[in-house]
Amino acid sequence: MLYLHQKAVMFPGTVRENLGKAFSLRSRASQSLNMEKARDLLSRLKLPGDILGRDSFVLSVGEAARVALVRGLLVEPQILLCDEPTAALDQESRDAAVEVLRQWVTEGHRGIIGVSHDETFKQILVGREVSL
Repeated sequence: MLYLHQKAVMFPGTVRENLGKAFSLRSRASQSLNMEKARDLLSRLKLPGDILGRDSFVLSVGEAARVALVRGLLVEPQILLCDEPTAALDQESRDAAVEVLRQWVTEGHRGIIGVSHDETFKQILVGREVSL
């Protein structure tokens, strides 16, 4: 299970270093960063090719949100807990993120538990909906 914060958490260093940070944890020691998969996801999320070398602290809020999504998907959790995952994204980026998540769910026995005001994102959530 992995929790994606509404406001992405970035660590000091480059985007590449941030993507690798998840694999420095003891619970992920047997895994390693798959750069081919990372580049594919970054591209599908409409992020520029040079983003891997950028300082993570200069990313826009939307860029950081998409990088955090990539970092989360790279560790291959079974369940994503998402807090407003599309809130900081423009329409094009939101549509790309929703498509990436839709594909992620349908590729395997995976699920998303999400909180969102975004109707487009909520369409990929199947099952029970609670409205407050």
